[in-house]
Amino acid sequence: MLISVKSVHNSLFLTPYSARFWVSFALAATSIGTFSLSKAQALNFKFNAAPDIDPIALAGFEAAGNLWSSVLKDNVTVNINVGFQPLEEGVLGQTQSQTVDIAYSRVKAALSNDRTSQSDFTAVSNLPQDNYLTFIGTEEDGFLELDPDDPGRISRDNTTLSVNTANAKALGLITNQNGLDGEITFNSTFDFDFDRADGINSGKFDFIGIAAHEIGHALGFVSGVDLVDIASFPNGPFAPFDLDNLATFSPLDLYRYSEDSVATADTLGKPVLDLTADPADQYFSIDGGRTNLALLSTGFFNGDGYQASHWKDNSLLGTLASIGLMDPAGAPGERLQLTELDLQAFDAIGWDRVPETVPEPSTIAGSLCAGLVIARFLKRRRG
Repeated sequence: MLISVKSVHNSLFLTPYSARFWVSFALAATSIGTFSLSKAQALNFKFNAAPDIDPIALAGFEAAGNLWSSVLKDNVTVNINVGFQPLEEGVLGQTQSQTVDIAYSRVKAALSNDRTSQSDFTAVSNLPQDNYLTFIGTEEDGFLELDPDDPGRISRDNTTLSVNTANAKALGLITNQNGLDGEITFNSTFDFDFDRADGINSGKFDFIGIAAHEIGHALGFVSGVDLVDIASFPNGPFAPFDLDNLATFSPLDLYRYSEDSVATADTLGKPVLDLTADPADQYFSIDGGRTNLALLSTGFFNGDGYQASHWKDNSLLGTLASIGLMDPAGAPGERLQLTELDLQAFDAIGWDRVPETVPEPSTIAGSLCAGLVIARFLKRRRG
């Protein structure tokens, strides 16, 4: 059952904590210009532009939308407000997504009905078969516990998911194609390179890449572990806050595992997710945790220092190559790239892929952050 519509704002700051983190905002539909992308692919974007936006930037959003339309074929329209304003230090851009609360049982059924690839069939066959989630979670006191620890203590965070409206459209769970799905704001204090044809200027940031990454968050690459992170001790700024009665986790969280959760699953005889805000490794898996496809970030406050709504940052992996477009940080001159792992994740949460299509490196880009993109060189400089 559709419970509510709300707005979620994921934020990651290099400066001291701001009270705006994880605050719900009413999205103001102050769109002056509407830029609609209509093309052969069914996925369509409508960018509602702030009055002072540069046409070159609007064309950059078009290019980022074209990237997603070239690899995803769902017959939906995604509506996003776009604009520029000064943001906090180290933040390149931020995304605020509209979400709906939907019973896990309905999401599971929709994912089953939406299977179009072998990965889909594998992912759905390994979803929790109960109509509730069993997971290792971080309690508000900071301790890790099995939730629920018995079937009589099931709460809303076990039974109901928070689903981005764009993702819900792709799954056929909502039908309002005109509803606003998100708002992307770029930091007007940074220099961006809007032309990727000749590479990215060493002193500028890849605008199309950042826009594509932020759109990816609006499409559903988000994690409720970020909410757990801020609600729990020892470092969560809202701790202690009990999340039991909230729809906390996302469809992407259905594929979040760890060695500990798999070991617990072997004991219980059913899938156990890892939804902790903790430094220990968590990974993306579509076969019940047996195969670690890619590491995930684990939380800004209590985890590895990056929002959980991302892949693990390549700087923490000791490599120059990022896992994919949804890496949490980037550097000037860096050109981020959509990868097979990115597409496998979007496939798993209910988007339909153009078969076996991965854009060539010359056609892609990345951004950073589920709500905010971080400048990696600033984070390193600040220690």
